[in-house]
Amino acid sequence: DMRAYQNIQDSLDHLFNFIEPSTLNLRTYGHKIRELLILACTEVEYLLLKTLTENGYREKNGYSTKDYVNCRDLLRLNQYEVDLIQYSGLKVFSPFKDWSNETKKTTASIPWYDAYNKVKHNRSDNICNANLEHLLDAVSAIHILLESQYGEGIFQKYVSYTDHKSLFRTQKKPIWDLREITAPILKGCYPTTEIEWPDQREYFKDYPL
Repeated sequence: DMRAYQNIQDSLDHLFNFIEPSTLNLRTYGHKIRELLILACTEVEYLLLKTLTENGYREKNGYSTKDYVNCRDLLRLNQYEVDLIQYSGLKVFSPFKDWSNETKKTTASIPWYDAYNKVKHNRSDNICNANLEHLLDAVSAIHILLESQYGEGIFQKYVSYTDHKSLFRTQKKPIWDLREITAPILKGCYPTTEIEWPDQREYFKDYPL
């Protein structure tokens, strides 16, 4: 997952050589932005689907935002705010902030994802939706999904012990009660330490389909 994100943001960083990430250019659109927007949003779909299925959710007729929106409250995605590290004054990105679970709004309430659907299915009439702002929202959404699933230190080398970094920086995130965090119990001493997970939750195990 981290390598996939790295590839996407490397392409975004390369795009910055041609389009300066400024307020004036947020509405800039084009075919290369469209390609990256589609790639970023399919990665978002994958991470959302992974969260659902690993927590017991099953949908026999295929998945859509009507299913994905269940991740909003599970991960508190709408409480995250991030910015671009090198362009911190550009905008605060909160791509899931207005995500509605109302049936007719699950896609329309997140404009960057709605734009992805439009340019994917009808490029000629909707190419202007493939703009820089929607692309930045989509990539910031990947940052948020990775951090929400793997922990706030995922992009910090001293925590994750990897060289993976993010173009984005989290400014605001959910505050969890200890009772809401699944953590392992460590028994014994190294090197014979045993790990026991007392509460492996399947949040959607009894979800009515």
